[in-house]
Amino acid sequence: KNRELLAVSSFLHFGYALGLVEPDSLELASVYYAMGRDHGLQALEHRRPFAVNRDGTLEEFERGLKSLHKSDVPGLAWATANWGRWISLNLESAAAIAQQPRLEAMLTRLLELDPEFEAGLPHVLRGMLDAMRPEMLGGRPDSGEVHFQKAFTISKGENLLYRVFYAEFYCRQILDEACFDTALSDSPRDLAWRSAP
Repeated sequence: KNRELLAVSSFLHFGYALGLVEPDSLELASVYYAMGRDHGLQALEHRRPFAVNRDGTLEEFERGLKSLHKSDVPGLAWATANWGRWISLNLESAAAIAQQPRLEAMLTRLLELDPEFEAGLPHVLRGMLDAMRPEMLGGRPDSGEVHFQKAFTISKGENLLYRVFYAEFYCRQILDEACFDTALSDSPRDLAWRSAP
């Protein structure tokens, strides 16, 4: 029930699944992402309105999120990261699609509380969600690009994982081979990331 340890556990599950499990087994990685998501959500349950509304309707869930403070950002951010990655690995599942509105609500609250957490992680997560689906299925690659660029500005293009996510979720979705190659090969200085102010 220690919210700091639960938030750290959520972070560690994300990193372990992404770096060591996902390359060999997407199914097992999904299990770790789900565990990380749950630990992050448990870290937020010390806020009674969130605990009470966590499993309610989307409107109730959003009401619970409003009770979170900036000190809750680590748990919220890593729960969101795990949940987003879990959804991205299970897009063929109706259950995963049904959970996207809750993930969107979490991202909205995370961006309200601390958009610069971990050098722009909330913008990367928003960019991933917006770009992971084709436009015909509700995807918003243009919005995803904007959020990725904000993250690159905040991180000065130095977070290599953000570049991998940009290539995977945005460049690949818009079928831009040059974008993909540039994201993974050029130095931050050379890229300039098409930075928006």
